[in-house]
Amino acid sequence: MVMPNDLILVRHGHSEGILAIDLGKKGDGSLWTAGFRETPGHQWRLTEDGCKQARKTGEWILDEIGERFDRYYVSPFVRTRETAGLLGLPDAEWRVDQRLRERDWGELSSMPRKESKEKYSQNTFLQKIDALYWRPPSGESIADVRLRVRSFFDTLHRECEGQRVMVVTHGEFMSAARAALEYMSDEEWLDADGDDDQKILNTHVYHYSRHDPATHSTGKYLSWIRKVCPWRAERPGWKTIARRRFSNDELLEQVRIIGPSIFAHLPEAPWTYFEAFPEGASSGEYRLVPTNKLVPTKGPQNTSQLKDGSNSVERAYGYMAALANDVPGAGKRGPISVRSNPDGTYSGIDGNATTAVAKKLGWRELPVRIIED
Repeated sequence: MVMPNDLILVRHGHSEGILAIDLGKKGDGSLWTAGFRETPGHQWRLTEDGCKQARKTGEWILDEIGERFDRYYVSPFVRTRETAGLLGLPDAEWRVDQRLRERDWGELSSMPRKESKEKYSQNTFLQKIDALYWRPPSGESIADVRLRVRSFFDTLHRECEGQRVMVVTHGEFMSAARAALEYMSDEEWLDADGDDDQKILNTHVYHYSRHDPATHSTGKYLSWIRKVCPWRAERPGWKTIARRRFSNDELLEQVRIIGPSIFAHLPEAPWTYFEAFPEGASSGEYRLVPTNKLVPTKGPQNTSQLKDGSNSVERAYGYMAALANDVPGAGKRGPISVRSNPDGTYSGIDGNATTAVAKKLGWRELPVRIIED
């Protein structure tokens, strides 16, 4: 038994919940009324924009993939069923499957982000340091969602070999499914989760196929992917998915790059890695920059050995771990300096290793000193 020839995953359109959450992030909590809080998340409808997105996505599917599918699956949530209906796929017969539901956000689903950070400060900290295995209070982690993904894929293996399957679901389910279908390591998933360019948007389409787009031959596995957000007028290209296996040495190399979390003591020598605003810094001297905009000139492949036998990436990791654990003296090193690039990114001048480690840890942003060209 093998997977379907084509598996199309579609996220639902813009919803009432997304609107309320996004406004809440901007400090506008006006939509978080008592009535809205008492409405279960699975009952949120699409907004007007969400309806337009769904119709536009249906048009793209009809033009670029085709009209007919062998199986149609949809999450039981209102916003996914509404999206599926608005796609307008001819003669579709949708199967409602509980496994496709949104990640369970538990107690966080009924409160704005600011309130949840205040009420669950420790849980918010755990989310920041371990996004993959973190669970909201009474909710699910992405790792938990992966179990549902696997169960659903087992059904596709048994019942849908060689077929074309359409699935309308949620962003977090698609993120977990992507990790399985694209053979992503935990670190790769964390990198993708922290990369704005890889976010799964409303009505994003992820099309996985066993058909080689170059030769049109059919392989054994879903080895090709293209993704598109139709309302953004994108033109997707196919990419090959590698089914990777690792030798002992390759596994150990992956671990070595991560580095240890605990150091017996901090080195005495001053280093040029920057983990926090230095004491006495002027307010205009440093800026918070998203880590996905920082481009190390050398990056994590820098393996030059330091006097204690560690390399610069390991040393940077040690300083950052020390800062997180409130070790006295941590984070008072020289600043990361960068130069701005025309494309909106920043190239590292020093602190490359710290930048690389920050990305590995899934940090969203770092304070840097920007030196204009």
